[in-house]
Amino acid sequence: MAHLDRLSSLISHFDIHACANTSLEDSNFFLLGDGTKESDADDFTRLVLYLKKKKKEGGYVAHLKERNSQILVHGGMDIGGSENPLFYALPEFIEVDLKEHHLSEKHGIGAIADLIALEMKGKRCGGKFALDRLSELLVVHLLRFTIEQEGAEAGLFAGLAHPKLSPVLVAMHDAPGRQWQVDDFSLLAGMSRSHFIAEFQTVIGKTPIAYLKQWRMVLARNSLLKGERVNSVARKFGYSSADAFGRAFIQTYGMAPSKIKGPFSC
Repeated sequence: MAHLDRLSSLISHFDIHACANTSLEDSNFFLLGDGTKESDADDFTRLVLYLKKKKKEGGYVAHLKERNSQILVHGGMDIGGSENPLFYALPEFIEVDLKEHHLSEKHGIGAIADLIALEMKGKRCGGKFALDRLSELLVVHLLRFTIEQEGAEAGLFAGLAHPKLSPVLVAMHDAPGRQWQVDDFSLLAGMSRSHFIAEFQTVIGKTPIAYLKQWRMVLARNSLLKGERVNSVARKFGYSSADAFGRAFIQTYGMAPSKIKGPFSC
């Protein structure tokens, strides 16, 4: 069986969902028209996906109105919770000019945006399933686009591009429940223990164990949203007891794992 590439090994472990009936104020995904003239209902000029917490006053909509943007389609998109490592690797929002000619051939973002708009605007059989799958595809293309546009000098993407740290990150992503030790990681990296810890901290921005805990919590949240039992999730992600898992979960999300409601719904 072929091994997953570095980006796939990360994305394949968390769920991406979208909601068509999210209120305008609660939306974080927008397809925009040209605010200076009357646009057709499907004349999208820009796509914006906000990834961080809302601005305190007016939310995302106020930010868009400040820029004279015409909102044609809006919805909610969840890419695995606010503790997902992607949130720390990506900018506050991703914006794509859908009128740039190269996008249709190189990225296909415009075509995916059109299909998402079709599902968000109409209630059709299988709509929720189609919308979630299209959102997964969109996020992959947006990640590629962002990496190409901005590069990566530090953070998760820099770690995945690092010849020695990349095998460690992929191993964490692929086997989060394993009883990992720092010595295991330094061996994978082919570095001394002290050198590995220092390099990981410099590039990723946190210690290897802190990153592993964060990744486990992201996956645990997804499992709980799917309706899995707390005891089962604790064992799956390497915790010796439900109590130990519960303490780590509360420290991360500010609530007990039993309070997480699932499966995901709009």
